[in-house]
Amino acid sequence: DPSPFPDGFMFAFDQLIARSAAQSAVEVGCAEGFLTRRVAGCGCDVTGVDKSAAAIHTAREIAERKGAAVRYAAVELSALPRTLSADLLVCVDLLQHLDDAEAALKRFAGFRCRFALLAVPDGRRQRLHHLVRGQHLATNGRAPEQPHYWSPRAFTDLVAQHFAPVSVRRASGWTLVLARFPRRSLLPRARGSSVVELQNVNATEDSHDRRPSRARH
Repeated sequence: DPSPFPDGFMFAFDQLIARSAAQSAVEVGCAEGFLTRRVAGCGCDVTGVDKSAAAIHTAREIAERKGAAVRYAAVELSALPRTLSADLLVCVDLLQHLDDAEAALKRFAGFRCRFALLAVPDGRRQRLHHLVRGQHLATNGRAPEQPHYWSPRAFTDLVAQHFAPVSVRRASGWTLVLARFPRRSLLPRARGSSVVELQNVNATEDSHDRRPSRARH
């Protein structure tokens, strides 16, 4: 399964997954499911969700072809049930594309999970890359379709407003934060309950997504 992410990112990602010791996980914004399958390979009971029905269709086809035990659901972020539960919530390469990323983090913090693994590209490096290539010069390297360009410190500080960071990794131009959920989220739950709930929400139709294909990274 060729990785759309750099080797350094994958090394850090795998280490943080291991540190969480998760047995169940939900990936929000899973796209075509590469990381969802990666987490499932660690022995987790995993569900991947994305607002794009087309991406979920592709993710299911790939999982079936590879024999990966992963569930997928096409769901808008706003439609995720507040009672969603898992040991680990994963969200990679999504928050920087949301107009109100802080609202998304606040919503995440209300879920019944133990850890969150959140990752975004280093905004400073992204902007420098654009400027070196002569792109988006009028906006100092900021692409109009991406609202946020966080430095590693700024992103960690943002996460810390809603979670308790446990480990922060900077790898291959990415910032990865493993954080504990607020104590109010650590409620008793039945394993796999998140899967049942996600299967009961309304699936979305295929929709436009700001995020570029992960294959471009």
